Amino acid sequence: LGDRFAVLGARDDVPDLLASFDVFAFPSRFEGLCLAVIEAQAAGVPVVATPVGGIRETVVDGETGWLVPLRDVEALANRISWVLEHRDEARRVADEARRRALARFSVERMVAETLALYGIS
Repeated sequence: LGDRFAVLGARDDVPDLLASFDVFAFPSRFEGLCLAVIEAQAAGVPVVATPVGGIRETVVDGETGWLVPLRDVEALANRISWVLEHRDEARRVADEARRRALARFSVERMVAETLALYGIS
């Protein structure tokens, strides 16, 4: 697998790297609000993840990505393969995920909602 995967370590060019991905697989066992998944969605990358923590808020199966059962390596591999073989459908889902992520998690919206929370207009 060494010719197909690279462990890159700490990077400061993550948005550029994400934009080059064919698929973003995130088979986590535990998460809060998962910024890595949101960043991948905002970059327009198809996401395959497990339905844990906040991932369930941003990955709607078949709409904004795909969810696979926790600890199911076969389902994960099958879904990644499916995404790579069905690029048009994967692009449609990734585009919708990007639209939702940018609308929901934009800096402008988050600042406005934080100010509203404190009663500042």
